[in-house]
Amino acid sequence: MTTKFLFSLWLLIAFPLAAFGAYDCADPKACRVTCNGTNDHLDIIAAISAVSTGGRVSIAAGSCQIAATVTVNKAMTLAGAGATLTTFTGTASPMVIVSHGATGLARVTGIAFTSDVNILLRLSGPITQVRVDHTKIVGSNYGVYAVGRVEGVVDHNEFVNCDQCVMSAGANSAAWNLDFDAVSGNFIAGSSHMLFIETNIFERNASFAKDNNEIHYSQDGARTVFRYNSVDYRQFPRMTWVYDAHGNGLYYDEQGGVYRGPPINEIYENTFLLNVVARVMGLRGGSNLVFNNTINIANPPVRNQVIVLWEEEAWSGSGQAFTAPGFDYVWPDEDMVTNTFIWGNTIKFGTDASIPLTASNIFGGGSGTQDCCGTYPDSNKVINYNRDVWMHAPAASGGRTYYNGRPGASGRNADGTLVFTTSSPNAYYPYTPYTYPHPLTAPAAPTGPTIIR
Repeated sequence: MTTKFLFSLWLLIAFPLAAFGAYDCADPKACRVTCNGTNDHLDIIAAISAVSTGGRVSIAAGSCQIAATVTVNKAMTLAGAGATLTTFTGTASPMVIVSHGATGLARVTGIAFTSDVNILLRLSGPITQVRVDHTKIVGSNYGVYAVGRVEGVVDHNEFVNCDQCVMSAGANSAAWNLDFDAVSGNFIAGSSHMLFIETNIFERNASFAKDNNEIHYSQDGARTVFRYNSVDYRQFPRMTWVYDAHGNGLYYDEQGGVYRGPPINEIYENTFLLNVVARVMGLRGGSNLVFNNTINIANPPVRNQVIVLWEEEAWSGSGQAFTAPGFDYVWPDEDMVTNTFIWGNTIKFGTDASIPLTASNIFGGGSGTQDCCGTYPDSNKVINYNRDVWMHAPAASGGRTYYNGRPGASGRNADGTLVFTTSSPNAYYPYTPYTYPHPLTAPAAPTGPTIIR
């Protein structure tokens, strides 16, 4: 055996990272990965397999080529050196999947995802604790895609020119039973059982050339809190929209409860700096608490559609989604917008002064005489002020709607219906938002710049 061979073997044993540009799990609680630009996903996958539950896989600065999906399948942290230092690029879609289950915290942090693939980061439920933070997501169709019951926080990230930057496809009927109080017939607002999207920056500029969907889009009963974010579309020249929560796509009894509307959305303390935007928020079902948002639209095509409240069945009555026999064109409807409160928001059009957002800036989406948001009770207007929508915070009087059976029921079947009573406080009174910052943000941030509002 030659001296040269023995010396080479000693190098491989003593310095595996230098020799392979790969991974080191000598300490299974703190594995290290060095990307060398070729099939780096193999090293990252191996490190995830070797790291202990609750441990950390740290990825050094550099460009990591990800040609196959990396799956975080245990409670652990996948951490780059910072979003300006560690980059994931390549052809894999999703690039990373988090699917560690319903117990323990999984975290993805300090990485820039820059590939133009369909999905960059997928969160596959059931998950009750996940954190995605201090990343930079550039150019994908779906930046963060949450599927099923996903609870946790997406915070301090920068989203640049992604189409649907955060997409949630929830747990359908299971989401409507979560945090539902059968005694009161209402949901719990300010709950922890949500996906929190907070303290992020969303940017779209003139180089964006994708389908031009909303940067937030949710469906299938997703439960979302969108708060303390900055949305900057000032350099984007085309007509666009910003936030959407899809309603029910099929009658509940036709497909066993699939494609449900959203039980509840909470949207507050955000700043929207926009260019050519008519609809800032399209809300198509459930309870919505929208407050203390700052909205500036430099070139508004209209001023009466800042928030659009849709009734999915009336809107889709032309055959886009529903089939015969008949549609629930009159109140109540399946999964409809109700117990919704809009207050404390400001709007600035062009060079005008900022003013409070009022009912004049809210539009009802429906079909013909089924348009919503009448100023007095009218069964031909499916969504009504002071029955389904209030232009103030939840108050000690004024009444509420409630479900006397299955949550979301329209009364088409014998499983309950939506009822209005004047002899009670508003739903959610007194309302207290969930703790901010989210408790899962307590772990220290990685090395690198911090994005602040």
